Amino acid sequence: MSNKHLSNQIKRPEITRGNALLIITLVSIFCSAIFLRILPAQYGFYLNEFDPYYNYRAVEFIINNLKENGINGIINYVNWQDTRAWYPEGRPVLNTSQVGLHLIGAATYLIFTGIFGGIITIYDFLVLFPVIIGALTTLVMFLLVRNIAGNTAGIFSALMIAFSPAIIVRGNLGWFKSEPLAILIGISAFYLFLKIQNRNIKLNKMILTSILIGILLGFGNTTWGGAYFFIIVYSITLLLTPLVVRNYDRLIQSAIIIVAFTFITTAIFPRPGLTFIFGPVGFLLISSLLFLIVAKIIKILLKESNEKINQNLNKTDKFLRNTPRHVKILIILIVAIGISGTVLFITNSLAPLTERYLTVLLPFQKTANPLVESVSEHFSPTGQLYFTIYSILIILSAFGAIQTIRKRSINYIFVAILGIISIYFSSSFSRLLVFSSIGISILASIGFVTLNSIIFKKRKINLKNTKMLKQKQVTNEISREVKILYSVIIIIVLFIPAIHPTSGWITAADTPTTLASSSINTKQNIPDWKNALDWIENNTEEDSVFISWWDYGYWITVEGNRTTVADNATINQTRIEQIATMFMSDQNDGEKILRELKGDYVVIFISGIKVFDPENKQIVYRLGLGGDESKKQWFMKIAGVNPEDYVYNDNFTGKPAFWDNTMLGKMIPLEFVQYVDLTKGEFMGTEYRDGGRTVGIDAVYIYREKFTEDDNLKLVFSSPSMNQIPEYGSEVFAAVLIYEIK
Repeated sequence: MSNKHLSNQIKRPEITRGNALLIITLVSIFCSAIFLRILPAQYGFYLNEFDPYYNYRAVEFIINNLKENGINGIINYVNWQDTRAWYPEGRPVLNTSQVGLHLIGAATYLIFTGIFGGIITIYDFLVLFPVIIGALTTLVMFLLVRNIAGNTAGIFSALMIAFSPAIIVRGNLGWFKSEPLAILIGISAFYLFLKIQNRNIKLNKMILTSILIGILLGFGNTTWGGAYFFIIVYSITLLLTPLVVRNYDRLIQSAIIIVAFTFITTAIFPRPGLTFIFGPVGFLLISSLLFLIVAKIIKILLKESNEKINQNLNKTDKFLRNTPRHVKILIILIVAIGISGTVLFITNSLAPLTERYLTVLLPFQKTANPLVESVSEHFSPTGQLYFTIYSILIILSAFGAIQTIRKRSINYIFVAILGIISIYFSSSFSRLLVFSSIGISILASIGFVTLNSIIFKKRKINLKNTKMLKQKQVTNEISREVKILYSVIIIIVLFIPAIHPTSGWITAADTPTTLASSSINTKQNIPDWKNALDWIENNTEEDSVFISWWDYGYWITVEGNRTTVADNATINQTRIEQIATMFMSDQNDGEKILRELKGDYVVIFISGIKVFDPENKQIVYRLGLGGDESKKQWFMKIAGVNPEDYVYNDNFTGKPAFWDNTMLGKMIPLEFVQYVDLTKGEFMGTEYRDGGRTVGIDAVYIYREKFTEDDNLKLVFSSPSMNQIPEYGSEVFAAVLIYEIK
């Protein structure tokens, strides 16, 4: 065969104008997603928040061990008891970490450097990791939604995910944490799941894809505990499909494989391991599969029996006789599953839910655990926050939800379940707004294209000409002016939230990493914590043990390279309670606890506003921007002391008992002067006014160290912002104070 003849038989892919425009649009969305997520780099190129630092430490451990010991490096990771954490017992890393995230981080770095060489450090690579993962998520979201509602809906959803504040803040520069990777894995699994529902897909391809879906769902569980969300959505889809869809044979075939490989993949890893299989979510998954199979069997049996019984019945009689029976049996099965689940709970056959998971399932019920409730990301989002984040998307998603309910197909059932559950779960923790962002983006996309079809679609109306006695077709088209007005309104309502100066999407993206801003809410580069961590590494003994509130444990361990007694893993709540008790005890009892903890240094962190008083030539301080001075109420609750003994009725301003009779009060080197009315700019004397900060009255302080040479604590480091004279009248301060335990 000649080359000419061969070339004629090979069809070259044609890039149409529409495809070219689609590619350009997707590339633009991808680049926009990267741009928004990399904005914090202007304040400093750091890992963000706290958990990413330990994840970086774990990835570095894997990579260094692989380079030194080959495959034995993985064995070292499996057996790693990190003695830098939770002194003196250490931390069993494999059983207390998101192993999947560590392995993917190490694998992608080794692959990248294997291709491009050592052009980037492990640290810098992991800083950029969530940026790329987040941008890729927009493309997968496009594929998912396109499979349901077409290209336009896919583009809209990808754009919304690219700009979503809830997604950005938990997946921007330095956020080497669980959410970005888990969300990408979950959405990828969902896309493949909907893809194989196409009856035209061959059996072998369906099997291989189902295996991949199961692996993805199982591996997602190892990257983030919140990945259970994807399992729950899939499980409920299996439960409801028999009630809505007539033919679900393909779903049964794929579900058996998916569930099996989800369990296998999850069980390989110690966390969650078998706990997932024997836990409530695992029980829901297997129960949903069994329900799907049994429902199909019952449907077949009913069909065979009813064909014999109802041969002589009319259509109405058949409907009245057959359908209720089918539905009743399905309801009985659901009740049976519920009863069996209850029995399993009562007999402790199922692994119990943690307090965090119980709060997710029951959003309006508090955990009664002050440690859980003290975490800022565990606060319940308000209605105002929902409106700020989603704006017009709420209306579009409601419109889209109506469309999904009207259509009886697995794809639309799945989308409806995804939207409802995502909004329900996100109402418990602000951290879970990433789920509502996914659900609302999909539903809003469907609502958007449906609305567009109403506005722009040409409708043909048949008119009968009585004289000619024949039909004519005319076009009923909405006027050009109305279409233009609609387009302008849509653009405005979509982009005003994006550019809003205080709560806009871009504003949310333009936020410093936590270390760059010293963990306070400000768009400034404040180097205090970085300076403190450098001082720790360079000025203390390598075997020194540090005591601090658990918030700062990872920073001290990773950046300071020192051992800590508690950190952000919060795996030992008794230890955290002990530290809280130390801070809220008097000096004698507090020092006794310090000796029990065997620490060498104590670290506290305070923040607020400072103003230079030229008349008295001294700095005047106001407290309360998120340091330990703002966390003391939680110290009290966790320690089991009565807050009313130490703070006034504004639940913040410290009483003399706090300043004179607690370790934390004495470790804060400030002395109360008087109160000031912030609304009038007037001093109010030394007598506390009811309401305090809640009515605009705040306390002001001057600097004074309270420990002497005779005490067992000595202030050895005070970060720069504490004592530097403000350059612009008033300035934010974020002071790290380190005390040596004599």
